[in-house]
Amino acid sequence: SNFNPNHLEDLLSYAEIRPVINQIEIHPYMSQVENIEFNRNLGIQVEAWGPFGQGDIDIAGNPVLQALAKKYQKTIPQIVLRWIVQRGLITIPRCKPNHVAENLAVMQFSLTDKDMQAINGLNQNHRSDPRNNPDNFPWQNNTTMAYTGRFEQSEEYRRDELIRKIEHAVANLTLQELEALYYDMTTKSYIND
Repeated sequence: SNFNPNHLEDLLSYAEIRPVINQIEIHPYMSQVENIEFNRNLGIQVEAWGPFGQGDIDIAGNPVLQALAKKYQKTIPQIVLRWIVQRGLITIPRCKPNHVAENLAVMQFSLTDKDMQAINGLNQNHRSDPRNNPDNFPWQNNTTMAYTGRFEQSEEYRRDELIRKIEHAVANLTLQELEALYYDMTTKSYIND
């Protein structure tokens, strides 16, 4: 999954079995028109992951999508899912049980060609996270793949991931908790002033 055309060309130069499906990031700000066409020409089905931008992108605040939701009397997620399905793509959005019926209801209406084009026009080639670019995955230069097919992440990559997790955790601490954490770290020689 996450193959751009150059990755597929490389894979197909030595693979004995052609992939059946390619799961790529697709949402209104990342429509992937050329990549989808490339896959279709090879007979590979495309599955859209992150149809709502994984929450990192404000899809719900987009005025075009808001207007379409109002026009069709549907939710913005329904409009986005219908746009994906109507393009002949597969999508399996993560959802809570109360959204299952809402998601299935996208099969009960269609968007006009004009409305499909309006959503296509939102494309900015904007990924929900720059690290999701398959041409520049963090493990591209920091990971080796053993013959077992198991990824081994470099120490640098594991360190960067831990820093991101710590930054996220620390952002939610109170000042008093931060001071206590800093005191604990400095007294145990984790940090030198």
